[in-house]
Amino acid sequence: MRLGTGPGPLDEKEPDMSETLVFEPRTLTGAAVRVGSCYLGEGRGGDCDPQDPDDEPLLRFDVERQGAHGQWHPVADASYCTQLNARQPEAVLDRALAYLIQGVGPEVAAGDSIKHLGEKLSWLDETVFGTAGTPAPCPPTPVVVVAP
Repeated sequence: MRLGTGPGPLDEKEPDMSETLVFEPRTLTGAAVRVGSCYLGEGRGGDCDPQDPDDEPLLRFDVERQGAHGQWHPVADASYCTQLNARQPEAVLDRALAYLIQGVGPEVAAGDSIKHLGEKLSWLDETVFGTAGTPAPCPPTPVVVVAP
C-alpha cells in the first residue's frame, strides 16, 4: 500500500479558535482500491458550528476503484462522514485510512456494493484508536482545503 501524505493539520496541539483549520486531503492506495479522507466543513449536526463548544470538525472518507487502464473511478455509495475529529494527529489519520481500506478493500476488489459496510464504517471515531479525549472545537469559517 502507498500512503499519500501531506502536512495534515497544521496544529496538533489544542486549537486556537482564531485560526482556520487547514486540512490536506490524504489517500491510501491498495491493490486496485484507494481510500481518501477530507474535511468538508461537516460537524456533529451538519455544518460544523464554531459557536457550539460540543461540535467538532469531522472527517469524510471516500472510496475509488482502479479501472483496467489505471484510471480511478468513485465507488457508488462510498462517501461517508465519520465521527473522527479532523484535527487528529497525522498518525491517527493514517491509521484511520488503513482501517478503512482493510474494511472495504475485499468488497471493492470483488465488485460488491459497500453501501452497508460504508454506513457501519462511518461510525469510526477516536475510540477505535484509543485517542479519545476532549473534542477539538470547530474552526471558524472559512475553511481552507488544500487540493491534492
